[in-house]
Amino acid sequence: MWDKKGQEFNPRPLRNRAHVSYALMESAESSMGEEKWTSFLEKCRRKDLFSPHQLQVVRGSKVTTERLCYQFSEPFVVLDPPETLDMHLPPELTCEMVAELIGSDRPLSVIDVASQGEISMTLGEWTKALQSQYRPQIFNLISLEFSGTPLAQHVVRPRAVRDVDLVDLHWPFHRTVNHDIPCVKLYCLMSMAKSWTDFHIDMGGTSVFYHIVRGSKTFYFIRPTTANLAIYNTWMSSDTDDGLMRLVDETWEVQATAGQTLFIPSGWIHAVFTPSDSLVIGGNFLHARAIDIQLQIHSMEKKSGVGDKFLFPCFTDVQWYTATHYASVLESRPDRIDIPLAEQLLHLAAFLFDNNFARTAVAGASSSKSAVSELIKCAPPSDLARDPFVVVTMLTLGSLKVLNAWQQQVPVQIKTTIQQIVSMSSPQPRAFIGTGSHSNSPLPPPPPPVSSAKKRAYPQYLGHGEASRPAPSPPPQVLDATAKTSANPRAQLPVQETALRLFLHTQSNLASQGERHLTRPDAPPHVHPPAQVRQLVKREAGEDGSNDASA
Repeated sequence: MWDKKGQEFNPRPLRNRAHVSYALMESAESSMGEEKWTSFLEKCRRKDLFSPHQLQVVRGSKVTTERLCYQFSEPFVVLDPPETLDMHLPPELTCEMVAELIGSDRPLSVIDVASQGEISMTLGEWTKALQSQYRPQIFNLISLEFSGTPLAQHVVRPRAVRDVDLVDLHWPFHRTVNHDIPCVKLYCLMSMAKSWTDFHIDMGGTSVFYHIVRGSKTFYFIRPTTANLAIYNTWMSSDTDDGLMRLVDETWEVQATAGQTLFIPSGWIHAVFTPSDSLVIGGNFLHARAIDIQLQIHSMEKKSGVGDKFLFPCFTDVQWYTATHYASVLESRPDRIDIPLAEQLLHLAAFLFDNNFARTAVAGASSSKSAVSELIKCAPPSDLARDPFVVVTMLTLGSLKVLNAWQQQVPVQIKTTIQQIVSMSSPQPRAFIGTGSHSNSPLPPPPPPVSSAKKRAYPQYLGHGEASRPAPSPPPQVLDATAKTSANPRAQLPVQETALRLFLHTQSNLASQGERHLTRPDAPPHVHPPAQVRQLVKREAGEDGSNDASA
């Protein structure tokens, strides 16, 4: 990845460990030394610290938006050619082709396995080192992000990834044109044999696609349970040389070879060993169905003191653009939001509130420059289409109404924050530090008009879209509280808060009863069966099969 000054940096933090340098990457690979690591693996194998595991094999044609939205809780592998994923790569891609397309004079920072130090060289020099049979040193090239290069013109990510990637869906066009966009979509990883990537979680809890062009890999996966994440967090901040596999309950060992494509879900802890020289094309993406774990990993990184350059670039901006989109969807087409997505959006609203409005009081009462600086970093982008306070409120209200319609409870871990949003009696003066034109505006700007192209892609906007099940009717008290509308959303906030209070009261009653009741006998359960999943995806994507916002 490159910063605005044209300097390459490694998007992975260093771990406080005595003998292992964590110059970790975007799937980056550090190395413990060939002999030490192979010996360590043998000891773990003898002690049964990991078990061979066969990932679920999925046909390339079955890797759809629906699968990534509803059936992406575990890693899976695709054995079919990349074309079946609607993924395109240059034929017979080699390191020489990479150097030719990107430029042999491209400066790189590679890792020397023996010293664990970084060495500067050009891409041309790296190619010669990789081709040489005489290798007094073992190197890893771990941070070659090639978006915006000629190579990127020959590489297309899997269609399902493009359809759910929040950056692709919601990042504003004018910032893309100005090359102000998170560059984590395309990585070329070239590793010499016997390199090792120690256990890590991809930055920001991003999901990963990982196509092995040449060579082979051995993955070690740890499920991201609450207990395992706590163990991992402690292990990362310690200087112990103990392997993480000794501390967790289960570790999978997965073999992958050339031609295979792996998909790794958000939050999974994993390590990678390289048995033979390899070339990999991969990339990272955020998506709406994993907002909770993505925010959890991001918060864990911040609490651990991870430097800004090791975090997902513009992470907060991506969340604001996503929230603005879904606030509009909840306002105009709430029937397109199902229960699992509504829960994810509540997590998003709680995150934005905690990192902006709630922090303002702390920063205002503190003379600490770091507190104010952190608040400014979390401030909404200046080009946000709607007033940030309205975005958070409408996102909360709309998501609560979806859950309320089916008598679903608010996730326990964010209920306190949701109650704080409700308790804000008036938006004026609101606790918010803004940087854009809407900071002190009396009215939020109108939502942008729907383009002709979008109308063609989504016939629902014209009123003749695919017939679908009508939206669930909220309980009468919520309808009564929100029946009146106003041209000024901020003037309507007290009425909306009344609806939220009524909803939380209903939630409290449900909790005291110790069970959940569905208001309608035909209401769908919390987890939709496959037939209803397909119906939901069709409704969300539109009549022509196009996808929108990964909803």
